[in-house]
Amino acid sequence: MRDADGKDLGTIEDIYAEPETFTITHLLVTTGMIKKDRKFVPVNWIKDIGEYDLFVHASFSNAA
Repeated sequence: MRDADGKDLGTIEDIYAEPETFTITHLLVTTGMIKKDRKFVPVNWIKDIGEYDLFVHASFSNAA
């Protein structure tokens, strides 16, 4: 996952969906090699999906 400037934000670890509609709501993104940090990223932050990367409008300073 990358921000709008192309900075690497981490790796998508899991996908969360609304149980009744199966609509994807959030992505769980992991950063760091040794000390892992996990952030929930709402799917409405997605700006573009490339062949190998997903781009979002925000940086992790905005993530929950």
